[in-house]
Amino acid sequence: MKLLHVIVLIVITVLFAACAKKESTEELIQQAESAITSNKKNEAVIVLKNVLKSESDNASARWLLAKAYFGLRRPEDSEKELLVAQRLGVGDELILPMLAKSWVMMGNFEKVQALEIENLDDITQGEIMAVKGLAYAAAGNKEDARPLIVKAMEKAPDSPYVMGVNIRFLLTDGKYTQAKHNLKQLLAIDGENEETWDLAGDLARAENEHDTARKAYSKAIELAETKFSYRLKRALHAIHTEDFASARRDAEILAKQTEKHPGLAYVLGRLLFQEEDLQQAKTEFELATRAGEANPMAFYYLALVNYELKNSHQAGDNITKFLNYLPGNHQGLIVAANIEIQRKNYSRAEQIIRPITEKSPEDISALRVLVSSLLAQNKNEEAINILSHITNLTIESEIETTKLGGPLVSSSKNNLGDKRLKSDGKMGAENHYPQVMEILNFIQLKQWQNALTATEKYQSEFPEKPGPYNLIGQIYLSMSDKAKAIASFTKAEQINPGNPEALLMLASLQIANKKLVKARELYNRILEFDENNLAALVALASLEGRVGNNGALITYLNQAIDGHPGELIPRFKLAQHYLLSGKFDAALSLLNALTPAYKDLSSVRNLYASLYFAKQDYSRAKPLTLQLIIENPQTAQYRFQMAMIYAGLGESDKVKDHLVKAVELRPGHVPSRIALARLLLLQKDFKDFDHQLAKLTQVSPESPDVLHLQAARANIKGEYQLSLESLEGAFKKSPNSSTLLNLVSQKQKMADITGAKELLEEWLAVHTDDVIARRALASLHLTLNKPDKAILEYKKIIGIAPNDHRALNNVAWLLRTSNTDQAAKYASRAHQLKPDSASILDTMALIQLEKKQLSEALINIRRAQELEPKSLTIRYHHSLILARSGKKEDAKSILKSVFKTNDALGQSFPEYEDAKKLMDSLSY
Repeated sequence: MKLLHVIVLIVITVLFAACAKKESTEELIQQAESAITSNKKNEAVIVLKNVLKSESDNASARWLLAKAYFGLRRPEDSEKELLVAQRLGVGDELILPMLAKSWVMMGNFEKVQALEIENLDDITQGEIMAVKGLAYAAAGNKEDARPLIVKAMEKAPDSPYVMGVNIRFLLTDGKYTQAKHNLKQLLAIDGENEETWDLAGDLARAENEHDTARKAYSKAIELAETKFSYRLKRALHAIHTEDFASARRDAEILAKQTEKHPGLAYVLGRLLFQEEDLQQAKTEFELATRAGEANPMAFYYLALVNYELKNSHQAGDNITKFLNYLPGNHQGLIVAANIEIQRKNYSRAEQIIRPITEKSPEDISALRVLVSSLLAQNKNEEAINILSHITNLTIESEIETTKLGGPLVSSSKNNLGDKRLKSDGKMGAENHYPQVMEILNFIQLKQWQNALTATEKYQSEFPEKPGPYNLIGQIYLSMSDKAKAIASFTKAEQINPGNPEALLMLASLQIANKKLVKARELYNRILEFDENNLAALVALASLEGRVGNNGALITYLNQAIDGHPGELIPRFKLAQHYLLSGKFDAALSLLNALTPAYKDLSSVRNLYASLYFAKQDYSRAKPLTLQLIIENPQTAQYRFQMAMIYAGLGESDKVKDHLVKAVELRPGHVPSRIALARLLLLQKDFKDFDHQLAKLTQVSPESPDVLHLQAARANIKGEYQLSLESLEGAFKKSPNSSTLLNLVSQKQKMADITGAKELLEEWLAVHTDDVIARRALASLHLTLNKPDKAILEYKKIIGIAPNDHRALNNVAWLLRTSNTDQAAKYASRAHQLKPDSASILDTMALIQLEKKQLSEALINIRRAQELEPKSLTIRYHHSLILARSGKKEDAKSILKSVFKTNDALGQSFPEYEDAKKLMDSLSY
């Protein structure tokens, strides 16, 4: 008995222990889940590992451990636990999305793309599609990525992850307005997620909202358990905005967490570079370059550091790597040229910098480098002329100072430029590099009197050279002493008759005084000595264009092109002129002859985009304009042009975002506001429309477009007289066919048919060849039931425009019963011009019906119905021809479908009553 009692106690103890163990495991898992939710993932990892020590096959623990590892950005560990959890029975809906995300973090893109998702629920499919899109994008295949993101949003529109990925792609595509809208929704449902705030920071940074970006990154840091990446991003942003104190605070914290991270090394390098600790900066930038193409700027700054340290060969290697990642980068090429000067490869420096100064003749930084390379080669005369040009540019705009704008001038508060100037000036007794550099330094600092004194000293050594006099003239202009400037330019021209630099400046001064005839004489004097002088020919073309002499403009530009076939400027300006003149093909021909390097210039791509847009070739205009937006996201004109392209392509859902963004970027951009107001009116969004109209009324109250919008709004409100007054104002401001027809239409709406007719007749008495107005008058005659007068107007149109197929068809239609032979001739001509016009085929069919050519009539009416199957009028005509051909049942069948469709639409087509009579006749 005693033994039995002991056994019972043992059994009870074991059972109790088992129950306690089970309860403890559940509690630990709940504790881990709570820790993950509370962003204490490291704590969760410890708890879950303890569970798995005793229950290695606990599926819940494996799944949660994978989730914790993923949150801690440990994708390899997450993958391992996910695969075990999957084997233990955790469903694919949980496993596969996180597994795919882990693979993307690990760079295993092929595994992601191979995932099968057909049998998964919509949300899981959507999330994996989004991950696949990221994988394609990371592999550089954005074209295949975007459709996947669209499908992902269709499958899982409310998934925070999918929403975040979609916003990333909107951000990449420059669709900031739409991205902002979507981000607001994401913050509302997932505002405690650090990745959402990181995304908010990236969007704000893209729009140069720097304070907003800093706050967003700070919020991400606050929410994240693993804060390194977000703090690093905030530090990089601080560097970008030159908030070096904030960058240093973050860098100090980051340095305690890791010693060898390329991103942190870049931040430290920038801080040390700013403090001129070049040796230590060099060490950090060398570590930062391990990131490769992920951070090409590390190579750029390493090149700068080595340049400053006179390690010119290392600097050359660094800048070469930078340019391999970003070929053609403007600043990179300037640095490369500077390095060649330091290595005394002066001709090589000139080769590098020449293309930049030819493409961008107002780039002062590049011009300085060119001056330096020329002086080193004793090409003093050209150098001094370029220096004169730099001075002219300096008068008109602020000089852009950079850390390394060239080895010529004092470039920042650390005065490294002066140090270089002294050392680089030791180039032989006959080289005047130091003198010229001293002048340029004074110009840079806008110390005009010192620049004048130094230049006059230089000029005294070369009294018979025009270059110094031209430079003195430029300096006098900067000092607002035009009289002395003119005297100096005149002296330069006396020393060297026909000197283009002097005469161009004298001519520009004459233009400023509105003495165009005198300016023309000065330009022509240049051509007396150099008949193909590019600058003079281009200047003359601009002058002739200014006075409306387009023939001379074209002649001068063609002469410039013939004399300088490889130059950009004359081709570009002539192409611009042809664009404005509507000669699009001629403009395209000029641009197509440019070299690939010129075609890649932003200004040329802009002109290409404008030309394709003007030709309504929207599919070609679209990629060019999108690229311009990526390069210049703050330019309102490109946003406006993109909106109009989307409208032309029928992608109406994308129009509004670009118009809104254009208005945000430039509130005074009237075309964007007008287009946006028209769109809002079309969408019947009267509240926002009224807001835009109020703004337009303030900015451009007399604009005909604004007056038209006021008229449209007044009509909606039933204020017809106010609408009429606005349209009369628009017509008065801009009397053309468009404003005329709007005014005529308003008069008709107000039952003033006589007034409308008189307005058209008065206009046509002066503008006899205005086909649009004449067509409107013909239509008005038909409204007044005067077909003979309408026929007369249509015949006048044919006399003006013999190939106007609409006028030919209208005459044929009006003559179809009274003069079928003549009608047939007009219809035949119209058909030759427009063989696939349903309207013309319909006219021909009815003329053939009148002539009892029934088989031909049936052929044409069937073709017309194929082209416009929804036209009730054409279908009625088909039934009419069938009835006359004796096919009554076929005719009745078509008529029944016509009436059914008509009833469903709730309206009557013009020949409804005739169709009813035909049906009645067929019923007997």
